[in-house]
Amino acid sequence: MKSLFALLAIILPYVATAQTVKKITSKKAATTLKVSVPREPNLKGLGPFIIGKSITAILNPLKAEWNTDIRVAISAIEVELQTSTTESIIELKPALDNYIFNAPQCSDSRVFVLPKYLVQIGRDGTVKSTINLYITFYKGVLARIWSGDTETIQNSFQDYYHFIDGIEAQAKSAEIITCYDSQIKKYISRPLTTTKTTTWQNGDVVAVSYSIYSYAKDATNCAPSRDSFLVIKSRRLDAELLSCEAASKIKP
Repeated sequence: MKSLFALLAIILPYVATAQTVKKITSKKAATTLKVSVPREPNLKGLGPFIIGKSITAILNPLKAEWNTDIRVAISAIEVELQTSTTESIIELKPALDNYIFNAPQCSDSRVFVLPKYLVQIGRDGTVKSTINLYITFYKGVLARIWSGDTETIQNSFQDYYHFIDGIEAQAKSAEIITCYDSQIKKYISRPLTTTKTTTWQNGDVVAVSYSIYSYAKDATNCAPSRDSFLVIKSRRLDAELLSCEAASKIKP
């Protein structure tokens, strides 16, 4: 999971905000096509989690509805122990040298995880539970929503919000590995990682669904691992947040 987080820091600023789709025509040449991402006027966030809305406006009604207070986790173990409670709000505040996935790395940001949350996936009132919904606030307002449950969120986009199809793109790493394909019974070459994205946009707010296919460098067979997640964010706030996170990493 730690290596995935490092990979996200590299691809999020570029792939997630891309207005360009690259179409590979050969191993040596590539053609770049300019594609406009269709505007989705209903894309503002997810349910009550509206991008740009204040932390109190979002969390206070949720605390009242669930009759709960905000809990604090200082380690990954504490997060895991507290996720057994269905309706809970956990703020990530890792102690020194403790790693917590998606924890804040900027002094102006706060990150909360909702272990379980019911997402509207139909206009008829149909809901589906999603797990580990991360909401990141920057300078007091919601800047980013992260979910590993891409299927549920995309069902909501399609059936509840009635989004049209997003723009698809693909990026392959320059590093190549050689692995054995048992079906064709020979060794073949594959990119170390392939990232596929689907993007929806409404002005400054963008949603990107990621599927990342990765091979181990010493892979003996051609069976990649797959990580998928979906991010909804303000491009402006997210850029500021990433800049703050980068500056925090290089401080002595």
